[in-house]
Amino acid sequence: MSAETTRAYGTKRRAMATQRAAYGKTGAATSGTPMAVMLEQATEMEMDIQNQRRNRLLQAQNLRQQGKTAVYEGEMQAQQAIAEGKAAARSSMMSGLMGAVGGFGAGMTALGKVSPNTKLSFGQKLLY
Repeated sequence: MSAETTRAYGTKRRAMATQRAAYGKTGAATSGTPMAVMLEQATEMEMDIQNQRRNRLLQAQNLRQQGKTAVYEGEMQAQQAIAEGKAAARSSMMSGLMGAVGGFGAGMTALGKVSPNTKLSFGQKLLY
């Protein structure tokens, strides 16, 4: 039993004791109609306590579910970010590779324009 439920029971017991004392002070009989009224009030008090307890349990369950949903959403966002990062890395790698191939192709084209008798900068002739 939670502290709130225990506290509610204590409050209800004190209220019932006050009612019994008030009945006793007036000299009313503790059987018949006064007893039925006290029993009905006690039953209503118990139902109130149980409803409050149920509401707290539902609230706790709702908060736990919200926590699980937040964790799930965070994991999905993390996976999305990882996937986007990998896609960006692949794109960067491919553009770098394409630039290198393009540079190699440009270099080969430039070599095709050089005559076989042309000396290279490091002193060697092209071999065809």
